Amino acid sequence: MRLESGKIPAPVVIQQLERLLGRKILSGRPSAGTQIRFSIADNAITVEPFDLVSEEVELGIDGRIGLDGALDLTMRVRAPRDRIDLAEEAEVVLDPLTNDEGWVEVPFRVTGTFEAPHVVPAWDDFGESAVDAAIEAAKKKLKEEGLAGAARLLDR
Repeated sequence: MRLESGKIPAPVVIQQLERLLGRKILSGRPSAGTQIRFSIADNAITVEPFDLVSEEVELGIDGRIGLDGALDLTMRVRAPRDRIDLAEEAEVVLDPLTNDEGWVEVPFRVTGTFEAPHVVPAWDDFGESAVDAAIEAAKKKLKEEGLAGAARLLDR
């Protein structure tokens, strides 16, 4: 199926993503056309990975949509690091994952239904490098506060 170029719509799931990201960076943005591949089996539509791409943000989507409306999706938002404003706790994970061009990818899990989606950051998808980055940031902060002994407790 071909999705023609247009603007990224603003259904509830996109609104929730934007709330978690700390700003409206998806809805209404122009998006290039893309091919969407999917299959239907076992009472579900399986959507292969595809991207909605605009100049300022990219949204990757894949997963399953049950014929009963149940969602089991992964959405990945890629954007310049300064356009994403997650909770303070997440900053120590995102900053080290920012690439040389200044972009970062944040994965989210989407469950529930289209009418009542449940969107949460997919921390498990950040991988070992994110865990290492968070530990190093915590150690640095402890050392800055004169707690070098406590920082050594975080050594692996």
